Amino acid sequence: MPPRPQILPERFDRGADLSDEARTNRGLRRCGSDVGRIDGRWGISELSGLSHVGTRTSIRAVVHSHVSGWLIPGRPRAGVVLLLHGVRADRREMLGRARFLNRLGYGILLIDLPAHGESPDDHITFGAREARGVRAALAFLERNQPGEPVGVIGVSLGAASLLLVKPDPAPSAVVLESMYPTIEEAVSNRLRDLPRRLCRQPRAVAG
Repeated sequence: MPPRPQILPERFDRGADLSDEARTNRGLRRCGSDVGRIDGRWGISELSGLSHVGTRTSIRAVVHSHVSGWLIPGRPRAGVVLLLHGVRADRREMLGRARFLNRLGYGILLIDLPAHGESPDDHITFGAREARGVRAALAFLERNQPGEPVGVIGVSLGAASLLLVKPDPAPSAVVLESMYPTIEEAVSNRLRDLPRRLCRQPRAVAG
């Protein structure tokens, strides 16, 4: 079985001068590897513009697996918000929301869903595997932020993953964005998008 392509971290600076290797890896990612994982680690410098200093965190999700994230403190008793990104993205997708909410005093936990970003897994699903990471993140907040109200904002796959967790007790507040209404529509949308993400296989040239 051929090795999975390594995919480099892609920063938000759209004007950055990318090397040939970075352009190639970005193209591979757009063509749709089965895993949205990004090899390499991101520094806390990614969290510029926040009102509080964030720290890296690794949350055990299942045996021999973990969920990577950033934890940013807020004002005591203001509450903490778990931010869940969409399919084939990573926690950096939610940085705009994180900055906005942190300036208002909320604590923030951004995670990479399983098989995305720095969180390992074998496959991207419609929320079943990703829900394990969400469940672990909610348990982490319950242990490490006792007494703090917990809110969740989920986008697309992140929203579906939260609903599949069926958290008990339920979060104090929930915002679901761009979530598929039915599993049938989700499958249809991914199949419709498949041709745009498939890489063309190089053709052999007769010599």
